[in-house]
Amino acid sequence: MRTPTRHDHVAPPTERALTSALIGHLSRQNDDGETLIASQRDICWREGRIDVIVVNGSLSGFEIKSGRDSLRRLPRQVDLFGRVLDYATLVCHERHTGHATDLLPDWWGLIVATAHSAGVEFDILRPPEPNPMVHPYELARMLHVDELIAELAIVRRLKGISTLRQADLAWLLADLTRPDEMRLLVRKRLRQRPSWRAAASRT
Repeated sequence: MRTPTRHDHVAPPTERALTSALIGHLSRQNDDGETLIASQRDICWREGRIDVIVVNGSLSGFEIKSGRDSLRRLPRQVDLFGRVLDYATLVCHERHTGHATDLLPDWWGLIVATAHSAGVEFDILRPPEPNPMVHPYELARMLHVDELIAELAIVRRLKGISTLRQADLAWLLADLTRPDEMRLLVRKRLRQRPSWRAAASRT
């Protein structure tokens, strides 16, 4: 994952600079025309926001902590992201690595970001592993009401659901859908969602 060489160390990059560099790197890695990469996406009904999310054959998220950030919110983010992501990675300044290792579950990846005159260098301390505890209901909660109704009314031919609350629709879809099928349909809906495609284009 190394791009520039180690020389001419410069000031620690800001979160914005890290996000831009990471998106550029991920875009080069996923140049297949099918992968959607977007930044600042809400999850769990806006309880959390992922800095960078990658949607392709899996749902991967990247949380960024610059040298100016603290890790105060990381335990909460670990909990939220763990409900829906297949893979999660913390991208951080080197001063965070010791504390971050204590806070992250074993399945989270950890990357150290360092700025050089040639750009930002990403060093993988540990790669992510599959999340063992993705929750189907939390995945269903990522869908909007119209998306939930489309899955239930059109795909599963259920009637009388248009007046149900979003939470009830999500529970119903999770109850009727296998976990592997839920992962697939959520990724498909996210890739088709106009707001996410627009965010990916701006990215």
